[in-house]
Amino acid sequence: MDLIATRRFTYATRRLLPGDRFAAADRIARVLIAVRRAEQAPPEEPKEVPPQDTLSMLRAEYERALGKRAYHGWDEDELRAKIAVAKED
Repeated sequence: MDLIATRRFTYATRRLLPGDRFAAADRIARVLIAVRRAEQAPPEEPKEVPPQDTLSMLRAEYERALGKRAYHGWDEDELRAKIAVAKED
């Protein structure tokens, strides 16, 4: 069970400060909550995956199509043109 320390104490060789997140077995967690050393942690929110920009996606497509990495100075139009030429062959 995931817990958050409410006081300073040592658990499993770790020195916990108030607000530290840690995991404990269910039996031990119930005891720590009962003696007010910890409280149950809210579920963690999933991290947002930043959207990939089109240039990164085109570079990955270029690498798949030609088997080599794209030159970093090329813009989107040039990459699209080189990918189109590679697909024609």
